Amino acid sequence: MWLGTRQQLANLTVSQLEISASILDIGDRAIDLDVLLDGQLSMALHIAAVCRSSYYQVRQLWSIKWSLTTTALQALVQAFVHCRLDYCNALLAQPGWCC
Repeated sequence: MWLGTRQQLANLTVSQLEISASILDIGDRAIDLDVLLDGQLSMALHIAAVCRSSYYQVRQLWSIKWSLTTTALQALVQAFVHCRLDYCNALLAQPGWCC
């Protein structure tokens, strides 16, 4: 993956590298510890994935909410959604990370 500003990445024409008789395709994103990064090191992909995952969990809980108490439903939301929101959120607070 190439890293740079949006303008720098737009000027790149190399899409493959040859290293030791192996050809490597250059990707536009990377996943490390379930955190998605793009070439600008923005967290936009990661934030979108966390939102999708959290929304999915809320929709799943919606279908069973009638059989749960309010306290149990709150506990499940905290268990399923809050853990996704909290995972790797320290990366969002680091100076230099721009979303």
